[in-house]
Amino acid sequence: MRCGERCLQELVDNGDIPALELNQKHTVLLREDVIDYVRTRGREQAAERKARAKRTNPPPSAEPKPHRTRSGPRRAAPPDLKAYEITTGVQPG
Repeated sequence: MRCGERCLQELVDNGDIPALELNQKHTVLLREDVIDYVRTRGREQAAERKARAKRTNPPPSAEPKPHRTRSGPRRAAPPDLKAYEITTGVQPG
């Protein structure tokens, strides 16, 4: 857990993390207590983020979105060669 001494002291003073104060300078924390605190807060924050995401992002609809189609033909139609053949006298081969 990365936090400063003041932050950790506030957590201990608020009773969020159990600790034993030996004297003014020494406070003892058990590793398991710190891990439990981090695990609990992590799950709470994840649930909050999940709820916020549900509120801001609409659920995906059951119907798939139709694919976007291009407007117009995909490629140009081939030119009419019959008119060319008639004017030039070229026979199709």
